[in-house]
Amino acid sequence: MQNIVSLLPAFLALTLLSSPANAAPDAEIESRWNLEFQDGRGGGPCLGVLEGANGGSFQAAGVMFDIVAKAPDLYITDLHLNIQGNAGDRADVNVWVRPSGSFVGHESSISDGWSLLSSMSAIIPASGFTHFQLVEGAFVHPVGSTVGVYIELASYSASSQVLICQTGAQDFGNNQVTTVGGSCKGPGLVGNPLGGATYPNKAWGGGLGYNYGGPCEVDIELRDVEPDAMELVVNNASPESMIAVLFSFSPGTWTGAVGACNPITLDLAAPVFAGTVQTDLFGKGSMPAEIPLSMQGSIFIQAVNLSNCAVSNLVAY
Repeated sequence: MQNIVSLLPAFLALTLLSSPANAAPDAEIESRWNLEFQDGRGGGPCLGVLEGANGGSFQAAGVMFDIVAKAPDLYITDLHLNIQGNAGDRADVNVWVRPSGSFVGHESSISDGWSLLSSMSAIIPASGFTHFQLVEGAFVHPVGSTVGVYIELASYSASSQVLICQTGAQDFGNNQVTTVGGSCKGPGLVGNPLGGATYPNKAWGGGLGYNYGGPCEVDIELRDVEPDAMELVVNNASPESMIAVLFSFSPGTWTGAVGACNPITLDLAAPVFAGTVQTDLFGKGSMPAEIPLSMQGSIFIQAVNLSNCAVSNLVAY
């Protein structure tokens, strides 16, 4: 069987150009997610991110949902919130947790098992999500546990600063963590941040950054960096390693050789080798991705960590 890394595509409907050796992810890309190791933050050696709803227009003062841990040593370390406000203004957030279980049925009183985990502030950027670090109390979840979370926008103002939710409850998850359900909240009352109106069946907007116990899974993501340019970003790979990137025009099951990884199974039908990414000391890397708009909805991408044969998630575009 021919080694797929030795093949060059006869044509490139998808053009993925390898980034220079030892190149680190662009600072603009890193501004959205803070995925560096944090001294004293705890958690496992792997880094991950879970993205919630990107859209929505429902304006609220807070949002609540459940977090279900699926990986060991899971520490939530960062929040990325969809806050609508004036760029340059400060946003203040309180994070409340209910360690004894789900938020469901406990939406109205902060004394119903809730405790304040962290109070944070951040500057609202000109575009994108506002990033908060849980510097006061990154929290851990045992595997299989469910913890209710309430994110309160303490600086809420109906006229100038609101938290955006998406109508329609939705679960978001991967192999390490899942968020379940959601309700949005109106502004709280004095002494009871949950005293405001409850708006059920809503999805939280933003994302979570976290650490978790190994084995680490390679994670890839396509991100817009300019109106007509994208980046393929790699996380959780082996430090200073080569990552093979492959694509296909349809999902499927393929078993063969990718470098020294033989046999290996991918979720691609007839995969084509597109290039390699060199990771940095944190197991991260990136490469430009130029995908014609005419191909939207028909490109599927997967990566292989050539040092340990770990296979990434499947990305569809």
